Amino acid sequence: MASRLLSKSKYLAGLRCPLLLWAYIHKPSSFPEVSQTTQHRFDEGNLVGRFAKRLFPRGIDIPVDNFMGNIRQTEKLLNIRKPLFEAGILCGRLYSRADILNPAENNTWDIYEVKSSTGTKETHFHDVAFQKRVYQQSGINIGRCFLIYIDTNYVKYGEVDPMDLFAIEDISSAVEDASIGMEDRIRNMLSIMDSQNSPDGIIGDYCLSPYTCDLKPVCWESLPENPIFELNGNQAKNFLLYEQGIRTINDIPSKISLTRTQAIQKECITTGKFHIDKGEICSFLEKLEYPRYYLGIKTINPAIPIYDG
Repeated sequence: MASRLLSKSKYLAGLRCPLLLWAYIHKPSSFPEVSQTTQHRFDEGNLVGRFAKRLFPRGIDIPVDNFMGNIRQTEKLLNIRKPLFEAGILCGRLYSRADILNPAENNTWDIYEVKSSTGTKETHFHDVAFQKRVYQQSGINIGRCFLIYIDTNYVKYGEVDPMDLFAIEDISSAVEDASIGMEDRIRNMLSIMDSQNSPDGIIGDYCLSPYTCDLKPVCWESLPENPIFELNGNQAKNFLLYEQGIRTINDIPSKISLTRTQAIQKECITTGKFHIDKGEICSFLEKLEYPRYYLGIKTINPAIPIYDG
């Protein structure tokens, strides 16, 4: 059942690329297994979520292991007007589950979305806009919308204090803007989900942003050798070149300005020869003073600080 519902994750996928949304429904085997890196990111997000719940000490955690059980329990708990964590709502074919649903004045509820990022992003507004749409369609009056994210000014000393760790931003206005045209988008996405025919996968900057799409290996496998996206430098410029019909580095017209590194790269690909500047190498080596020492550094970037200071 859940696979045919339009959830907020599928809605965001549909905003990014119709083929991505279609593949979630019809070709789930196209997606690779979750890597250790991705799983770590998920785990960090779950940890951030647990800390954010401490901002609402009277909150009730609704179990999510049973899909319909979560929805039924949400319906009952709405009557007691306490902060609800993971409150799931099913309205027709639309499904959403808010991180935090907080009772507000005039019988309204505020949505608090928790992110392990350090600021707001455009995708966050669409995320919350979809949640608001589902809640309101089911009869729950939403007041304001907030985003909870990591405050980069926070420095850990002792136990982590959620009140200091997080920044809370009212994104109600941005959510309203993101809601414009949502009815048509939802209708189109449901049509894509129901279709047996795969939509065309069109390469664009959304293949890499806000993160590399899982379907990128599938959509990009037909690219020719030395594709334009391997040109050194800003990928935004490479996508502009691709949109102009330039598919490979060899195809770049001479009238297009290239950096020195890009020009060398193109020459090597065109001629099939290596580029070795012995003069620059010798000049660099002559500046080295001995003995030399090297320090290898390994870093991690946890969302929740581990060490004091």
